[in-house]
Formats: sequence, structure tokens, C-alpha cells
Amino acid sequence: MPLREWSERNPKPIAAEGPLQRKIEALAGYLPLAGEIEGFWLEGRNRVVGTWREHREINMVMLATSLAPDGFLSI
Repeated sequence: MPLREWSERNPKPIAAEGPLQRKIEALAGYLPLAGEIEGFWLEGRNRVVGTWREHREINMVMLATSLAPDGFLSI
């Protein structure tokens, strides 16, 4: 998780037991879902439904960002 790694390399801006660190840890609990969500949206039949098509542009960007987060975060 890039945010967690950054916070470990830069401990001064984030208090060890502070609210931001607690949020980082809480978000880390959702990491196992990432593969399931990506797998679901990578199946073409799941991208023909209205919930995908209605917001296709942002959905494509978010899926790409999920699959290659380092490219997005390094910009």
C-alpha cells in the first residue's frame, strides 16, 4: 500500500497513533477486496451494464489507476 509505505518512510508528518495513521490502517483492511473488484470489472460482460456505462470514462480511469497505481501516484 503506497500510502502506508510513504507514512513509514516519512514519520514526522504523521503521528504514530494519530488520526491519519488510524485511517491509513483502516483503509489497509480493504486491500484484500482490490483483487476481487478488479477481477469483476475486468470481465467484459460486467462492463456492459448501465452502472458501468453511465460513468464509463471515470470507471475506466479508476480501473486503470487500480491496476497500475504507481504510474498514477508518481505523477
